[in-house]
Amino acid sequence: MGIVTFFLKAIPIVLFSSPKVPKEIANSLQFVPVAVLASLIAQFVFFQETKIDFSFENVFLLASVPTFVISLFSKNLFLTIFFGVLIVCLVRLFI
Repeated sequence: MGIVTFFLKAIPIVLFSSPKVPKEIANSLQFVPVAVLASLIAQFVFFQETKIDFSFENVFLLASVPTFVISLFSKNLFLTIFFGVLIVCLVRLFI
């Protein structure tokens, strides 16, 4: 079983490690993580129970605005996450 797992993981590495990727494709692939992260964030911020929710009862939407502002000014991932979680807790506590 371990040999099968090894070969399943090793074959793609061996096959795709040496070919050169064209520069245009490499440049376009650098935006994939940002696009995936943006779609995940949008899903959790705007959709509540399979509906789009722009109301003031949407805790994540209310917390995302100040968290975004904090991220713009701090440029620090730890501070952004810390204050984002803190703001969600405060919004849930007071609303």
